[in-house]
Amino acid sequence: MTAETLIIGGGVSGLYAAHLLHQRGQSFRILESRDRHGGRVRSEIHSGIPLELGPSWIWPETNPRIASLIEELSLPTFSHYNEGDILIDTGYGFQRQSHQAIDPRRSMRLSRGTRSLPDALSDSLPEDTLLTGHCVQKITHGDHGITVTAQTDGGEKEFLAHSVIVALPLRLIEKTLEFTPPLPASLTSHFQSTPTWMAGEAKFFALYETPFWREDGLSGTSFSRTGPLAETHDASHPDGPGALFGFFNLNRHQRQASQDQIEATCLQQLTQFFGPQAASPITTTFHDWATEPFTATDLDGDQSALTSYALPPESSSLWHGALQFAGTEAAPLFGGYLEGALESAEHAVAAIARIA
Repeated sequence: MTAETLIIGGGVSGLYAAHLLHQRGQSFRILESRDRHGGRVRSEIHSGIPLELGPSWIWPETNPRIASLIEELSLPTFSHYNEGDILIDTGYGFQRQSHQAIDPRRSMRLSRGTRSLPDALSDSLPEDTLLTGHCVQKITHGDHGITVTAQTDGGEKEFLAHSVIVALPLRLIEKTLEFTPPLPASLTSHFQSTPTWMAGEAKFFALYETPFWREDGLSGTSFSRTGPLAETHDASHPDGPGALFGFFNLNRHQRQASQDQIEATCLQQLTQFFGPQAASPITTTFHDWATEPFTATDLDGDQSALTSYALPPESSSLWHGALQFAGTEAAPLFGGYLEGALESAEHAVAAIARIA
């Protein structure tokens, strides 16, 4: 199977790279290991509203690519609720503070869920160009182009291309892909040392009949050093019930308790912050990205703060420029954001266009 460009990874970066190639009239295929596209963008519908298990927010005022793309794809948005105060557990009691003092940005959310972004990108592509269930293992550069070997339920398949964009977390590239000829040692070392965005994180959601905390002048945002949840935020939808979600203080090993135990400790904390109504949600859900083999490696066990991403200079000229890397960890300016996924895809597609 031959295409001008093979894209490894069907997350936002890989899909956007395909979208750009399609606009240029170039042939491509996307090979995705999972049985779904979207990568770390994942929305689950509960009680009629999307809960964002991956990224939740966008900032169109400071993220020009996202702003342009959601307009192009006609994706509706709404403002994240941040009116009212935040609560801070200092370990010695609670403090109330204006939400604007913590985050003055105008955070937006996609009305149909963040998943609507990769869904719309996928819908914009020609039929049969996105192949799920294709776990790439080898990428080989030879005299007649680049051969990509993928494992599927039906056995091993080979694909031939003039160029390849690897749109995966850098650590996952180093751990799971075999390159011939091998990548420079400096590059594999950089890949291994770059934390994977979201890979050490887990999110807990609780849905309620109404966003009752707003009646007390609270925004739903809280911070704690002592509870299982490091921070919480309002996850409500304008057309649905109330919802709160939180990121954990607990590392991957501490999160191995049963889901019932995790739910009980999280609800106890929400009750301490927001009152007795928080103890009785409609439903709860919990997702741990550290348990996903197509996202996390053993090095990604703990949460990692946003770091300095980008690729070293030697990555741009590999195999005469026919091998490029994308993904939010490869972005020089907006690494760790959806904007970074788009930014790195733009750079990879532009680099391939220069050798076409």
